[in-house]
Amino acid sequence: MDSFNSVNDFLRAARAAKKDDETSIQRRLSEVLDDASTFAVPPDFLEIIEEYLEEYGDEALRAIAMFCLGKWTQIHQDMLQQHLSHDAIESALWTMNDLSKLSFILQGVADLGSF
Repeated sequence: MDSFNSVNDFLRAARAAKKDDETSIQRRLSEVLDDASTFAVPPDFLEIIEEYLEEYGDEALRAIAMFCLGKWTQIHQDMLQQHLSHDAIESALWTMNDLSKLSFILQGVADLGSF
């Protein structure tokens, strides 16, 4: 165990240890965040997105988001119909809850501007 001659020595050592930890954490996080697979996006899909960003700007992200959210909404609508046809009311209510959130998000994305 280290011995310290003063409180200032202890605080200096604590700050140095904390700084080393911060640097290590930042390095590890940046590696993870820069890795496209971190967010489960296949690398070839990421390449397409990057190409569209270069060609169309951030409007490409808006269009992709709207498309994906629309597909997700359609899946929920289909599942809702299945739940209703099987009298699975609780499942239908949970699906409707998701649908309302998706609708809200779709409206939000539609209202976003692009550069």
